[in-house]
Amino acid sequence: MNIAALDLNLLVVLEALLDKRSVTRAAKQVGLSQSALSSALARLRAALGDPLFVRTAAGMLPTPRALELEPELRVAMSSIRRVITPDAFDPRTAKETFRVATGDYAELLMLPPLVKALASRAPSAKITVVPIASNPISRLEDGSSEVVIAPFLPSSVHVEVDVLFDDGFVCAMRRGHPAARGRLTLARFARLRHLLVSPEGEGVAYVDQLLEQAGLTREVTLRVPHFSVAERLLEASDLVATLPSRLVGQMAKTAIVRVRPPFEMQRFIMKAAWHRRTLASPGHRWFRSLVAEVASGLGGGAAD
Repeated sequence: MNIAALDLNLLVVLEALLDKRSVTRAAKQVGLSQSALSSALARLRAALGDPLFVRTAAGMLPTPRALELEPELRVAMSSIRRVITPDAFDPRTAKETFRVATGDYAELLMLPPLVKALASRAPSAKITVVPIASNPISRLEDGSSEVVIAPFLPSSVHVEVDVLFDDGFVCAMRRGHPAARGRLTLARFARLRHLLVSPEGEGVAYVDQLLEQAGLTREVTLRVPHFSVAERLLEASDLVATLPSRLVGQMAKTAIVRVRPPFEMQRFIMKAAWHRRTLASPGHRWFRSLVAEVASGLGGGAAD
């Protein structure tokens, strides 16, 4: 027979009748009235060319054809239920790889506690970090990552966004730097030699925009794309960098000092984003909650 012509809901009815051997009890199991189930049985008989069940004093007795169908029907219905029912997620046995798109700021702050939490709660799971794209949302839309962690995320109707934490800025320099003594005025700040971390490698920095408003400029002696090298560069030179406060808090406290910038700087907000197609995934929900928990445990990011 042509399976496209068969209402597959009828297989649910057939399975219930094989279970219960009663129209009344089978109707209750599948949530139909007795008349609706009798109608469905009539359609099954017509489609399969067999009575399938014969009414007796002991109930509905399956025909040899119905008994022949039963084993394969059980296997088929079990397979269908596995396909349409999401598996329960158990982090203790999970072997998923969670792909995160982010930059080295979030890597430096969040990866150590995130890896530690994953090792204790989901020891067989893995994390792969991919570079953040110029349009971070594209990482979610093309499936190359499940979560994006970034401060500036373009809006998209297909993406959910959650706030993780905010951060401010401080000036960082080596202990013993001349600028670490006395008051750091705006004019004094502008005369220093600066290290600029610029992931894009070009463009006007936020600090330069603020200096321009005050009629000042600064000398950027060194421009690098990654925060991870900033600490060693500051330790080895008289450069000064204006960096996220939380990040400076991770640096060697005996070698790097923090100084409040001589101007007000707007704080920024780190966010996590994920595609709506993963909303119902138990594994993704668990991992997103773990990211949020780790972010909440990072502590404050206030300037000194």
